[in-house]
Amino acid sequence: MVVSWHFIPARSPHFGGLWESAVKSIKTHFKRSFGEATLTYEELNTGLVRVEACLISRPYTPLSTDPSDLNTLMSTHFLDNGWLNEPPEPKLITTTPNRLRRWHRVTQMVQQI
Repeated sequence: MVVSWHFIPARSPHFGGLWESAVKSIKTHFKRSFGEATLTYEELNTGLVRVEACLISRPYTPLSTDPSDLNTLMSTHFLDNGWLNEPPEPKLITTTPNRLRRWHRVTQMVQQI
C-alpha cells in the first residue's frame, strides 16, 4: 500500500473542499457556543467531541422513498452501524450561567448548538 499525500497551498482553504468545510463548521459552532469561556482540558475535549457528534448526526438522505418512513442515512451508520445513543440530559438553556456548576455549564454550551 502506497500513501499519496496531496498538499494544498498555505492560507487557501478553498482548495481543501469538503474537509475544510467540515473544519469550518466545527469552528463556527464551537466559537458560537463556547466563545471566550475558560475551560479545562477535559471540558474542552468533551465540548469538541459533542460538537463533532452533533455534526456527524446530520441526515444526508432518506433511506426509502416512502413518505411515512422517517429514517435517514447519516455518518453514524458508517461509523458504528447505528445511532449515537446518549442518555437524556436536563434542558439547561434557560438557566442562568452563574447558577450552574462547571459540568452543567459545558452541557449548556453544547445545548446552545
